[in-house]
Amino acid sequence: MDSHVCRYEVLRLSEELILTTLDTVPGYRVSRVLGLVTGIAEVRREVRSPLPSTALPGSEVIEDLLEEALDDLCEKARDLGANAVVGVRICVSELTAVAGAVVDVVVVYGTAVVLEPEKRDLSSSTSSLT
Repeated sequence: MDSHVCRYEVLRLSEELILTTLDTVPGYRVSRVLGLVTGIAEVRREVRSPLPSTALPGSEVIEDLLEEALDDLCEKARDLGANAVVGVRICVSELTAVAGAVVDVVVVYGTAVVLEPEKRDLSSSTSSLT
């Protein structure tokens, strides 16, 4: 997963939040670093079989958890005033709980930032035309 945009589309940079696994966004510069943000989603499931492989969650469950965790991350980043989160990382874990249950957990984290478009130096490009 190279990038994820909250609500699936970028309308304007000032109105949407860009999430990327990259440390930079081409064409933009980081004007402020706001700090670490996280998103967490979990689901508990019962495991009745002694063979864990028969009780693994389906990929759609993990995808749903990932979307929920990314939405949580987006909300926290927006609360800080960010318009992007860079360096996003994803961790998926299975935690053993009591009484034959496990908890599947998805944690996402990254750095909340404010991006600004890079300014192009037009003077050097126009001088080469003359």
